[in-house]
Amino acid sequence: MLFLGFVCVVAFTTEQQIFAENQSLKDTVYSNDESNQNITYVSSWDEFEKAITNSEVTYIRLTQDISYPSTRPENIVLTYRNNRLRSLVIDGNTHKIDLNKRARISLDGNGPIREGFDIEFKIKNIDIVNGSRYGFIAAYGIQTARTSNNRNYGNGTFTYENMTYSGSQFQYAPGFDTEINNSVKLEINDGLSDGAIIQTSGLTVREKSSLTIDSYASLTNSVGLINFANVSNSGMELKEGSKVNISHSGTMANNTNLMNFGTNGNQYIKLKQADLTVDTQNMKDTINTETSNIISMNANAIIETVDDAHLTINSKVSPTNSNNANGYNNTITMGNNATVLIGTNSAWNIETNYNNSDIANYTARTSLLSLGSDSILNIEENATLNMKSNMNNRQYSNLVDLGRGSQFKLTDSELVNLELTSEESSFSRVIDFSTGSTFEFTNQTINALNNELSSRGSTNLPSRTGYGNFDRLNWGELKWNGLKHVFMAETNNFVTSSASTSISSSSNAKMVVKNDDDAVKSSFISNFNPAFYKKLSFKKYNKTVSDANVRDVYTFNDLIKAMLNVSVTEINIKKDLEAGDVANNNETRIMTGVKGMKVNGNGHNIELKSYNFYNDMNIPSNINRRIIFSDMNITGACFYGLYDSWGSINEGGKADFVYQDITYTGAQLTSSLYQDINFANVVKVDSVPSYVSPVNGNIYSSQGSGQENVEARDIKFLDGAKYYGTANSSDVIFLRDGGSVSLGKKAEVHLTSVSTNSDNSYPTNRVNSNEVIYLPGSLYCEQDAQLFINTRSDSAQMAINMPSRSSNINLSKNSSLRIQLSDTGVGRGFSTSDRPVIEMNNNASLTVDSEAKLEVLGTYKRSRSSVISASNRSQFQINSQGILVIDLQGEFKGPRTSNQVLNMNANTSFSFNDAKKVDINLQSIAGNFYLFKTAGTFEAQNTKVKAWNTKNISDKPNYDWQSIYNLVPVYNSGNINSVQATGGSKARIDDLKNNYRTQNFNRVLFEGYPDISITLAPVTTESTNLKGNISPNTYVKFIDSSKMLPKGKLQLNELDDSYYNLQIYDDQVFSYDLPNNTHLKEGDEVTAQAFDELSGKVAIAKQIVTGKLQTILAFNKLNDFDFGEHELSTVAQIDKVQFKTKENQNIIVKRNNVKNWKILVSFDDFTNNGRKLNADFLFNNQVYKPNTVFTYYEQKNEEPVSGDFIINTPPDKGIKMQINTPNVLEGEYKSKVSWTLVDGLE
Repeated sequence: MLFLGFVCVVAFTTEQQIFAENQSLKDTVYSNDESNQNITYVSSWDEFEKAITNSEVTYIRLTQDISYPSTRPENIVLTYRNNRLRSLVIDGNTHKIDLNKRARISLDGNGPIREGFDIEFKIKNIDIVNGSRYGFIAAYGIQTARTSNNRNYGNGTFTYENMTYSGSQFQYAPGFDTEINNSVKLEINDGLSDGAIIQTSGLTVREKSSLTIDSYASLTNSVGLINFANVSNSGMELKEGSKVNISHSGTMANNTNLMNFGTNGNQYIKLKQADLTVDTQNMKDTINTETSNIISMNANAIIETVDDAHLTINSKVSPTNSNNANGYNNTITMGNNATVLIGTNSAWNIETNYNNSDIANYTARTSLLSLGSDSILNIEENATLNMKSNMNNRQYSNLVDLGRGSQFKLTDSELVNLELTSEESSFSRVIDFSTGSTFEFTNQTINALNNELSSRGSTNLPSRTGYGNFDRLNWGELKWNGLKHVFMAETNNFVTSSASTSISSSSNAKMVVKNDDDAVKSSFISNFNPAFYKKLSFKKYNKTVSDANVRDVYTFNDLIKAMLNVSVTEINIKKDLEAGDVANNNETRIMTGVKGMKVNGNGHNIELKSYNFYNDMNIPSNINRRIIFSDMNITGACFYGLYDSWGSINEGGKADFVYQDITYTGAQLTSSLYQDINFANVVKVDSVPSYVSPVNGNIYSSQGSGQENVEARDIKFLDGAKYYGTANSSDVIFLRDGGSVSLGKKAEVHLTSVSTNSDNSYPTNRVNSNEVIYLPGSLYCEQDAQLFINTRSDSAQMAINMPSRSSNINLSKNSSLRIQLSDTGVGRGFSTSDRPVIEMNNNASLTVDSEAKLEVLGTYKRSRSSVISASNRSQFQINSQGILVIDLQGEFKGPRTSNQVLNMNANTSFSFNDAKKVDINLQSIAGNFYLFKTAGTFEAQNTKVKAWNTKNISDKPNYDWQSIYNLVPVYNSGNINSVQATGGSKARIDDLKNNYRTQNFNRVLFEGYPDISITLAPVTTESTNLKGNISPNTYVKFIDSSKMLPKGKLQLNELDDSYYNLQIYDDQVFSYDLPNNTHLKEGDEVTAQAFDELSGKVAIAKQIVTGKLQTILAFNKLNDFDFGEHELSTVAQIDKVQFKTKENQNIIVKRNNVKNWKILVSFDDFTNNGRKLNADFLFNNQVYKPNTVFTYYEQKNEEPVSGDFIINTPPDKGIKMQINTPNVLEGEYKSKVSWTLVDGLE
């Protein structure tokens, strides 16, 4: 260890003398040009001692090896006393100085280096051996700008070049910078070192230079191997091409740092295209190591490695004293506001071996990189960070430890590998985030390997009592490919010992992930948590590398492993799979992590037996987790089917399942209370009491015997899907919690309930067998979708049960719902009373949209029941061109008052307007019944009505009422007391009112009329008629805002006070001439209203009257020019007029030597189909009025001759007309242009 002392005594009597001496001394300060130096040659120790103590000597050169005599006193100090004024060079000239462990050099002083001086002490080309324990060179008491932070002081530097040193402490110079040039090697081998090997304010290794330190000493002082003074901006800088290698194989005392930086802040380590290597792997195990670090830095420190720089640390911590085993043993420690930059193409490699096998209660907290609050760790493009440690402490220890509010950022980094290599259980983590910290990275593939977490007591993770020998915590190696951008904030829940899910599950956390693959994205968000990994690596994503998120499976065990691995997002089944046997066929459930994935069956069979996969975890926010099962044939006996999930999505995430191109035979296919179930392509599901396995031929009994196909909250049959579902003695679809069933466009769904029961037996599952669809929510059929429901034959089963208030069914355009009844027998376990085909609870609604169809067909044998039953305030509505058909055979049992087709309770409504067909046909039904029974309202609009009396079973109705615009019968229970109606004629309406009584009918048929249409051509103030297209056999009347148009004279009947202008027969066009001199007013609205007397339908077309428009219409081009008249013409059609801006036609004078002449131009009137229009002409960027002569060109110099002029008209160019007319009408436009040459002008 070195103790360096400075004694400097200099006296100046006046400021003038000081200034003069400074000026002269500056001329002789050391420079690299040795020819200017006064060299002192030495060949013995005495000459060396005399030279170095002479204040006038500035350059010493050895001529041979010298040594300090062993007979002289120990700890001799050679003092160079003119240090404030002179630089000094000691040039060994390749010779050696042997200090004999007794001598050292001291630069003494007690004052500052003067302002303007940069003093350099340079030692080069020398081998120095046997340095004493007090060091080789020291600088005591000298104040510099570095030590005093005073700009009025000068600077001091120690420079070492091409030298070696062996001994104890090397340099003590806390106020001086240190520079290394070329090659410097230090070997510290002399027992205990009483101080730092190097004490300095800053260490710089110049370009292409190297510093090697091999230490075998026992470091007993807390300052360690290299100590940087407590000055601002102290640190180490390695220039381009430089290398520093430090190895320590001795021991370290408590509170000792191998490289110790000052406490004043702003310390730095900077490497630019340079290498720094520190190795303590061979450190001896004889000294306690509590609170010791390889590198220790204070607040605002920076470690910066850029441009292909490398930092390598191989260290060992081996405590041997259990009384001092509770501190911190870090590799790199930095205070608050620290910055670590691993720049482009640079690399860090840090490996630490913690050997605490001799201390059972060792609980020291250790980290490889520990950063204080508000720090930044930034790893740039193509950079590498590799950290490995075998730490297995029972205290929380981490590879990377980030303080509160810190940032960890990876930007296209090449590789970040964090690995705990111990096989033992540990509290260690690869990364420890504190409150408010953030983690961000781009374009990375992530690998992770789970830690053994049994000591943490994590109760929220999947149960450890998994399938066979599989540990559900040991998910295997995880891999997430190609994450484009990830940002995580409030990552402190990574470090909570009981935390068991990803950051995204924390209420304070924020996670934003961008990635093309939603499955990988959802898996990452749902499961990523560094607190659980013993290995975590980030590697720059390479699209050419095969996707490791895909797993091929050949056995059922392979499938389980792939399902458990939360980063496997695609599974390819390569062979038929068979689960293992389970005693008593007990259900065996395997819980997976939250992840999206696709399982490709590739047409193979999967025999699940009583196994199933499930996940009940909540879905985190900001993710869309989708699980797809595709192209497989599944058999299984478990209650819950292949995969079920009861996890909530209340945290804001989205989750669903997709089953496509699969068949399933067994119990229930799936149960999902909060996550959507989607079906795509062709899916066939048979829920059966037992089945024969296609894999092994054995017979397996399904659990629960009678199970639904699907139990879920939301079920979607995607566009074009075809689904065939059969359930035995059970519902086919059981909806939960107000969910929905939706059929996408052109989807086709067949739901069939069957039973193996005899007519006199009980169904197996009485609770879930009352209906085919249990619908406490909504049913949507989108355009062209088809839903077929087949009820069970052994009981009065409902097709659709809507038990909840506000449930609804909506059939969109051209969709259909067909219910086929098969009441061939009724099991004795069921009462046949009050079992409708469709039951609507309070406030429910059923809507049949345009061209959609609802049909109830088949055999009906029920008593005290309804086909459709609607409770209070329910609504049943059929929109324009919708269809309702109820056509049944069989019989109504029981009294008439209990049997009805439609039973509508208080405040309900059944209505349709312009329905294509409503056919209630019970001609083949025996027994007593009402067609309608309502305490609400019934209303039919725009229809024709046919009715059959009770005994009439023919096709010919007893009544045929045409053109009924509105029909509202007033019911008292099932009987009509009176009828309110409007229609085409009084006689027809009176007959309807007197005879429309549904209690007397067995069939009633309502049919609509086709829609009518009308168009109206544009109308202008110059229009003389109104014309357009219209449906045949209609009437038309015209209305304008200013009432310029006359009232019509056609009245249809005595009940209609409307008058029409035209009657249209078979024609599909109309034309109505305006009275003479009638001009419609600009801005008015003109309405053409068509009316169909049969249907009462109305169609309307409107136009706004247009006035004077400024429009440019291009005429044909002129290719030849002659004086005289030329016709201009063009043709325009309505809706096809194109207004083009074109260059004007130009007349070019071929010769300029004529004089006294001019060209005149004039245009005739502008006409449309012979009709004169008000128009101006645009020619040569000028506006010309019709019938007015204008001078186009005038020349007064020379006489013109024939051929002097041509008209230049480029292709598609021509004269333009600016039309001041109300509109561009169809037809031919004409005018004339005249060119006249006038000469002989004065």
